[in-house]
Formats: sequence, structure tokens, C-alpha cells
Amino acid sequence: MPDENPFYRKRFWYQCALIEFRSFREEAESLARSAIETIPRAAPLVSAQAFIAKTFDELSIQFWFGKHPAGRYYFDESGNKQSATEDGAYLVYSVGPTGAVAVFLQSAQSEVMKANEKFVLLHIGPLSAYQLRSRLRRDLRDLVAYNYATTLDGEPTRRECIRIRWLRLISIIEVKGEQYIPMNKALFSGVGFLARTSVIALLRPWGILAMILIASYFGLDLVPLFKKAFGVGADP
Repeated sequence: MPDENPFYRKRFWYQCALIEFRSFREEAESLARSAIETIPRAAPLVSAQAFIAKTFDELSIQFWFGKHPAGRYYFDESGNKQSATEDGAYLVYSVGPTGAVAVFLQSAQSEVMKANEKFVLLHIGPLSAYQLRSRLRRDLRDLVAYNYATTLDGEPTRRECIRIRWLRLISIIEVKGEQYIPMNKALFSGVGFLARTSVIALLRPWGILAMILIASYFGLDLVPLFKKAFGVGADP
């Protein structure tokens, strides 16, 4: 059969990907609820907004902080004064038609405010159930930080601000229908080549190691940046 059907290999791989994602999806809600309890900054959000986990179909699962009064008013299309409500940030896992799993954040939003970006892509690739489970707590920490950073009255800590700025810099984001990596725009525009060669010249191996260690303290991962910026390869 594999020799006769030129599409067999990819279709077999896709079915394997669905099995892996189903395995993750079946455990994800209980794992997420356990993990969220270990994140101190999540406790006030759970109390004020509730933590919700739901799967709408076999190809995705979502985690988010629920709606709460925004404490603001707006006027609807009829000119009537309405109380604004705010929906919390979302963490979404979705398996696509190639079998690759996309993991992305969507910002908190209300009738009176929302973030510029439509989403921030955290991971994409052929992720196994084990890999997804291993990433879950870190992804939830990013969800908590992103919720604080994008809610109207959120007060993110300095570390959370740095984390979200970093994610917005090295991740694929969508703004006004355009998808791009902000860091790539900076590195590959105008003086991009000069900037890259200068950085490589200045950063000896010990300097690069020091940068990685400092970044890890703030929950940042420099490895994907080096891969994306210098063409080393894609993060799986």
C-alpha cells in the first residue's frame, strides 16, 4: 500500500499526530487545573475571573480567564449607555491539516479596549503528547502574564512585562491582517546585516552563554531567537 499510494506517508503521519493530540487533550484539563494552582500570580485571576478549560472539537482545546465587569461604560450603536465587560486572555492548542500543532495566545478584550495583535504564536510544529504536556505549565505562566499585560486594569510585574515584550518580539504575531516576527523585521531591514555581524563579532561564546543565563532568569528563551535571526533552523 505505501508503495502504491504517494500520499500514504503524510496521511499516516497525520493520523499519528491526531492520536498524539487526542492523548494530550484527554489529560489537558486536569493537568492545567493542577498546574494553575502552582502559579501564585494566577490565584487572584482565578478568584476574579475564573479559570476555564474547554474543548469545542477534536482538533483544539482552549484555556482562558472568564468575563468580568470592566468598570467602564460605552455607547452602543443605538446610543444607549452600556456597562463594558472584559473577557480574559486565551491559550489555544490547535492541530492543523498537516498535523502540526499551533499553540498561541489571544489577548484579553472588552468593548472599550483590546490589544493591537490578534494572536501571539508560542509554538508550532509536530508536537507529541509528551511535548505538549511538558510545555503546558510554562504556557500557562505565559497566559497569566499575558492576561495581566492586556487587561484594562492589569498590573503586570516587571518580569511579566519583560516576558510579554520578549514573546511579542520573537514570535509570529498578527497585526491588521499581517503576520510577521518583529525581530526579523528589525534584523533584516536596512542595516540588518551589519547589526547581525556586529553582534556575532562582539558576542564571544562566553558572552552568548551569559546572555542565555540572564534571559533564563526572566523566563526568556534565547535559543529560538538565534535560530530565527541567524537561520540556524526552525524550533520544532
